[in-house]
Amino acid sequence: MNEKIITQITDYLVRNIKMLHSHPGSDDYKILRQGIAMFYYFAIKTVVLIAVSIALNILPYTLAFMLVYGGLRVFARGLHHKNNTINIIMSFTNYTIGIFISINFNINLLITVIIYLACFLLNAIYAPSPMENSPVSDKERLPLKLKTLVVMGGLFIVMLVIGDNTYRNIILIATVFETLYILPVTYKLFNKK
Repeated sequence: MNEKIITQITDYLVRNIKMLHSHPGSDDYKILRQGIAMFYYFAIKTVVLIAVSIALNILPYTLAFMLVYGGLRVFARGLHHKNNTINIIMSFTNYTIGIFISINFNINLLITVIIYLACFLLNAIYAPSPMENSPVSDKERLPLKLKTLVVMGGLFIVMLVIGDNTYRNIILIATVFETLYILPVTYKLFNKK
């Protein structure tokens, strides 16, 4: 059902946007379809996640987690499954566990700083990590790495000055999860490299 909707949207755009001169077998068509599929599944996941967060009265924490995790993921990239159902399940698991830990545990500031600096070092070594359908070229690698480290530096400052332990924990846990997704051992665990 979802694949049919994605194909229909792609075909509609190709037929109605004059700049698109592609056909179902072309690389341009495949790239457009992949982008639409990513947006489609991201939109579904986000709507459901926000609805559940509203029902559980944790929307501010969910939005903060999304901002941190997404802000890092856009540059650091990392493990991604071709199966969108698995991606949705993994995302919900990350958000659920991350927000639960952030709300219910008081992580010592020194421990937080040590873990965060370890994540920074791992990102300096391994980021960006290629995604399933989005390899990282040599030309992209350094700019993406620098952007990842700048975002992490900014989040580190926010983490140190923020007074709310829950939001500090959200920054830490989201960073840990994203860092796990760029590690070679994670790719080996999921047979991706």
